[in-house]
Amino acid sequence: MNAPRLTLGLCGLVSILAGCSHKPPGPIATSPDGMVALLASVDGGADRNAARHTADELIATHRRFDALFAHSDDLAFGAGDFLGSNELQTRVVSIGAATQPMRAAIERGDIHGTVIEPTHASAALDLAIIAATGGAIERRDLSLGPRKISSETIRFDGAVSREPGDSELEELRTQHHQLLTTPGDKVFVRVGVSIGGGSKAWRERLRQDLDVLASEHAVDVDLQTRVAKRMPIQAGQVRELLALELDALILVPYDGTKGAELVASAKGTPVIVIGSPIPDSNYTCSVSTRPYVLGRAAAELCRGALGRDGGRVVELLGTGSARHAEVSRGFLETLGLHEALQPAQTPR
Repeated sequence: MNAPRLTLGLCGLVSILAGCSHKPPGPIATSPDGMVALLASVDGGADRNAARHTADELIATHRRFDALFAHSDDLAFGAGDFLGSNELQTRVVSIGAATQPMRAAIERGDIHGTVIEPTHASAALDLAIIAATGGAIERRDLSLGPRKISSETIRFDGAVSREPGDSELEELRTQHHQLLTTPGDKVFVRVGVSIGGGSKAWRERLRQDLDVLASEHAVDVDLQTRVAKRMPIQAGQVRELLALELDALILVPYDGTKGAELVASAKGTPVIVIGSPIPDSNYTCSVSTRPYVLGRAAAELCRGALGRDGGRVVELLGTGSARHAEVSRGFLETLGLHEALQPAQTPR
């Protein structure tokens, strides 16, 4: 699936440098109420410098826009640097990790807000402990909502855009409260963690989150973590972990299409999958946040940034992939910008 694209030439920039006026192109989509207009949905590039260049081109072509949605923190910082240095009052929204630099940028007003891409470390560890200590968990796939942080909510560490899986997870935690709060001197569990998928930054964040949660958990958790950069390496690491007589395994498949093979190798050990459900696989539970939901949450932040008067919006996509296409679809549909969707993305 390909995300919507608008090819930008340098004609606008050339015209300005040559001292020639040009009429900015009209929007490629407008919401039914006329409040939000999408000017462009383009590849933002691979890093901050590329995003700065793209923002420069967009301003040269469209002269101004009121909000910019970037699919990553790097793109948001790059575009924000250019917009801020040129004193352009554009509200920037991103999807990322809510690192300290991002939080500081939100507090300063340089960035309006960000949608935190969850690691699901807390949910996965609790589910692993429940399964390892005898708690009955009926096979299920939990779709969880992300947390949004903006200048208005950063004091409260943002707000969660809830999904059905959030209620299910709360029910499981309540049902098995005793298993999750038994003192460590009475309960010991060994949990293996195999991390293959996700970006480098996300993998490191997941690892750090799990380490902190395990050290602070009421239950005594021996966490054994391995990170793999290729599928064959991950398969070997899973075998190595299982040889440690695990009580449960947390799995982030490097290749989702081959995740069933990794689950099958567990041979009865409870497996908690972080990521999309794996077809034809006998794992215990999966936890994930759909890319579409991330895009929808970003649209909610963007709508808040625009305010009652609405405005003109541009979108900077990450590197082309089905994931970014789904993020874009969630963003565009939520804002009513269906015209920008390609036929394959149009909702039925």
